[in-house]
Amino acid sequence: MLTSPPPLQLPSALVDVAGAAGRRANADTKVLGASVVITKNLRAYRDAALIEAIVLNGIRICEVMALRQADVDIGSLRIRRNVDAPWLPLRTRQREAWQSLVRQRQKHTRFFPPLSRVSIWRILRAAGKGAGLKKPLNSQRARRVLGFTLGRRHNLPARTLSAALGVKDPRSVQRYLKPADLCELPPSPKKRRRTST
Repeated sequence: MLTSPPPLQLPSALVDVAGAAGRRANADTKVLGASVVITKNLRAYRDAALIEAIVLNGIRICEVMALRQADVDIGSLRIRRNVDAPWLPLRTRQREAWQSLVRQRQKHTRFFPPLSRVSIWRILRAAGKGAGLKKPLNSQRARRVLGFTLGRRHNLPARTLSAALGVKDPRSVQRYLKPADLCELPPSPKKRRRTST
């Protein structure tokens, strides 16, 4: 008789970051004007789903930017990084945010509206601030915290962990097995200035 695996227990810091984005989606309904409310809600839902894709599912920023409608199955709560990647369970606490994006973006191939890396960094930083993190949030440390949780606390095999994080070589997941703490986040990447010689 097969037993179901225990539910995934994510670190409270990751859940708090995702929850901060979800609270914004509910708080934006007090704006005057129906069209303004709809626009702000759609933006808040987009931000909530975007943050969950990065923080709770470990999807890289470049993969989020390229995510297509065919890569997200809301009915079965599955997601994949690209056409060649395996389907993975979609970890979400804001299912209505994902459903809203599916309804609004049916005619488009991309799942999220076109966003620049800088825009995504700003969204992540705002979510981290809303969750009370001391330093700005970035996607690399969020992936490390998620990888450590999956690998150490839930004892996922290297091959399963590499598939969950989109790493090609299972041997390279060792860097995710070192403890990582969201309270000590490094600053987000800054644009490098060219120095004239």
